[in-house]
Amino acid sequence: MDGEFLAGEVVGWNFGDGHLHQEQVLASVQKRCNFESGELRVIMVESPKLNNGKIYWRIHDAKDGLMEEGYSSVYELKTKMPWPE
Repeated sequence: MDGEFLAGEVVGWNFGDGHLHQEQVLASVQKRCNFESGELRVIMVESPKLNNGKIYWRIHDAKDGLMEEGYSSVYELKTKMPWPE
């Protein structure tokens, strides 16, 4: 499910992007909704720092917490747009 849709359902509106998607919000949603493992996963991506060419990302499961995190090359992601082969 797209994050914008989830934010709209949980908060009642969205900002057109993921401003509200962070660990504290996910914990609050989990406290109220009690999702099982794998039912709700969120991919959080930070904006790249100026001219470093990398983005920091993390994947959280609402129930289990942080699953993975790392850095990806913006250039490499651009070459896969819109979908990898």
